[in-house]
Parts: sequence; structure tokens; C-alpha cells
Amino acid sequence: MNFRSLLAGATMWLTFAVICAAQNSYVPLTNAQYDEIHSLVDQVVIGGSVCDVGLLPASKRRKETIVAVIDFSGRLFCNTLVRVSWVQPPLLLQEISGWWIGSLTPAAVQIIQDIDGDNEPDLVVPTAISDYEGTRACTATLPFVYSCSAERCSDVSDQSPEFYRTWQDSLISELLKSEASSSGAQRDNIPCLVMAIDKSQRLVGMNPKAGLSTAKQWARSTDLFLQRKAVWTLSDIYVATGDSSVLKELKILAENGHDYHKILFWLEQRKRLFTRW
Repeated sequence: MNFRSLLAGATMWLTFAVICAAQNSYVPLTNAQYDEIHSLVDQVVIGGSVCDVGLLPASKRRKETIVAVIDFSGRLFCNTLVRVSWVQPPLLLQEISGWWIGSLTPAAVQIIQDIDGDNEPDLVVPTAISDYEGTRACTATLPFVYSCSAERCSDVSDQSPEFYRTWQDSLISELLKSEASSSGAQRDNIPCLVMAIDKSQRLVGMNPKAGLSTAKQWARSTDLFLQRKAVWTLSDIYVATGDSSVLKELKILAENGHDYHKILFWLEQRKRLFTRW
């Protein structure tokens, strides 16, 4: 990745790391433990390379289990989190898709943390909410919260309003700095910061149509980058609300886009909304 892309991503996730630091539930591993866990993960992960391994602590609901970050791309995109049983033979319990997860250590994004102080460490997984478009464009990301039982980690993001309110406040502050900045790298990240703030408001029910007016402006832009960001926001709002006027916006975007076939492809990939048009 080039400097702009790295700075854009780092800005969002450094903000995230500061928010999460106080609730960190990371369990340090000895070298022997790390090697043992790494070997177990290698036995169950096919076609990927291990970026990092760690432990999800035991709780009233589960035994201690292994978590690992995996790169399936061969390009150091460590975007998949797996949960593995710490037994012989090991069992792959679950895969969770994320974005730029990287490391499990506290120096990076706080993946393993107790977000609500109930002594039940959760998984907080950075996740893409727009498409990766290469190193010259930002990718909008949002941390999704997973609560883990013995069998499965379930997405409980919509039940974590306080977590997202704190996260929104920090991102809004970062957005204001970016808007006032003369740095091209910071300003290039503005659409992704806006998308993340709006998505978090929709996620916890603060505003089911947050970002709609901005997405409409982007849809009418001649900038294909903004048009594609509009596709994600509009389709997300439509799926959640069923608002036919939002579906109409998507149809106009596809029909009038400067690259019709590409916009159509993005829409079909996002939520397959064309089936009843």
C-alpha cells in the first residue's frame, strides 16, 4: 500500500485503538504457547497463512479458545479472524471476515476486549463497509462487535450503543480535523469517515437513514469513487428500511452512471437488488 492509503487506514484505527485501550482483554503468550497455538492453527487453516495468534479468555459461557488472524490473499491482507479449539486434533469453530485486522496484540487494534465490563471478553473486528479500490482510495471501515459462546461468536453490534457513541465522538473529531487539513491524504479519507459515522448511527438505531442525503449527493456526482460509496450507503439503507424511494435512487444511479456496467456490477454484488426491477 502507498503512504496515502496507509495513513487513511491508520488514522481511523488509531482512533479506534485509543477508545478500546481501557477494556483490553489481551492475554500475553509465552514463546512456547505461541508456537503450539500457531501449529494447531496451521493444521486446520487450508490455503491461508497465519498473521498472528492469540487466546480468547475463558468465561462463564465458554472455555478458553484460540483466535488467529489469517491471510488468504497471499498479499498480506490479514482480513480473516478464525476461532479454533485448543485440543488435539484442533477444530475450526468459525471464520469471521474483517478488514485490516493485522495483529491481535494491544499495540494494534484491540480485537479482544470486554466492551461493557461484564467480564465476558468479546471480539471487536474491523470490517469493511465499502469496497477495496486499490491503494489510492480509502476503504470505509467499522468495528463490529461479536459476543462468543462455547459454540459460536454472534454479531451483537446493534446491542452496543454506548460503544458506538464513544467511537462516533472520536471519529467526528477526526473528521473535523480532516476537513480543516490541507493534507491530501487526510482529505481523501473524508468520505470513508463520513460513511463510518453514518453506518454506526444506523447500526444502533439512532437514525435508520443516516447518510441518505449525503449518498444522494454522491450518487449525482461525476466522481465514480463517490458513486460507488453511494451504492453501499443506499443499498444498506434500502435493505434495512425497505424504502422504495431509496431503491429508485439506486436504479437512477445505475442507469445514468458514467460507467453503467461497473455500477450495475457493484449493485448486484452488494445486495442483488436488481431481481425485481
